[in-house]
Amino acid sequence: MKVRITDELAQQIVDSAKAVIGWNINFIDRHGRIMASTDEKRIGTYHKVGAAAARLRQVQTVHENRPEDGVSKGVNYPIIMDRQVLGVIGITGEPEVVSQYGFLLTKICEVFLKEYGLNEEAFSEQEYRSRQVMALIYHDRDTMQQMADERPELTEHSYVAAVFRWQDGAGRADDFRKAMTTACGELRISLFTYIYPDSFVLIIPQDIYPLWDKRLTRWKGLFYPSVRVGIGTEEPFHRVYESYRFAKLALQAAADREVFSVHADDMKLAFLLQSLSATLR
Repeated sequence: MKVRITDELAQQIVDSAKAVIGWNINFIDRHGRIMASTDEKRIGTYHKVGAAAARLRQVQTVHENRPEDGVSKGVNYPIIMDRQVLGVIGITGEPEVVSQYGFLLTKICEVFLKEYGLNEEAFSEQEYRSRQVMALIYHDRDTMQQMADERPELTEHSYVAAVFRWQDGAGRADDFRKAMTTACGELRISLFTYIYPDSFVLIIPQDIYPLWDKRLTRWKGLFYPSVRVGIGTEEPFHRVYESYRFAKLALQAAADREVFSVHADDMKLAFLLQSLSATLR
């Protein structure tokens, strides 16, 4: 798990650690720069012993203040995860007193970094998936070709686009998004995303669609009338954007009819009429 520690994250760590331990805390990068501190005047200064702790991968204790080295009395602990030194965290104070907090301090730091790393990975995965869905529904040929090159099995299926939209602002939107994300995981639907401010789009492989369709009744019971859904036509990989276009028309029809769901296949005549000029229609 790779973690990039920003100054903001480092400051969160030292502030939280001080709230627990009560002593001034520094977070020092691997080169000795104090990235964050509960003593503001030390932020951005060089910490010679912190640099040594990172280089040697060992705890370094300072028994006297040494202003010439940017060092105060205290104990400095290298933070090591997956064999990588991520930085050094130090407690300022009498070493005999503050060293008893060393284990607790490093554990606080590790918890922060692990949680942050997991959140970053989850966000990256979500962002990657969202870009893929956007490429398909807006017909981004370059990205679609890249997807096909990386995962050629994607082009072997037909797909149905479905668009959910909630009507009452925030309301139960979070509950609905969690339910849909869970369902996608259970059904092995890998292409789905939330589109700000009120839509959730799924690209459903045709072989999975019957299983997904069976869940509509359950979702209607849980979320209607706050949520409506439009379901597009079955299309090959390179024409998913057409299914999405029909899904949006079906969604509008569901809103007009005040029903939970409308499938594009049930309103071919309406789509034909919408494609004509007003005079001809």
